Amino acid sequence: MLVTVSFVVVTAALLAAVGRAVVLPIPDPDVDPPFARTIAKGALVVWLAGQAHADRVEAYIDALSGRRAQPALPSR
Repeated sequence: MLVTVSFVVVTAALLAAVGRAVVLPIPDPDVDPPFARTIAKGALVVWLAGQAHADRVEAYIDALSGRRAQPALPSR
């Protein structure tokens, strides 16, 4: 039980830190307590980063397999 509670507390603290550190171009989530708003904003940042990564991997797979004609991917 203590491990589970510790996990939830640490995860909430990390999401709050991410929520405070990152500025999003979209409005903040509509959550009532300010601390819960920063946790929700941190979860949104993690969600958007994961979605951007998934879109990029999908574009790579599509470009390599030739399934869809994609514009050239930016090179590094």
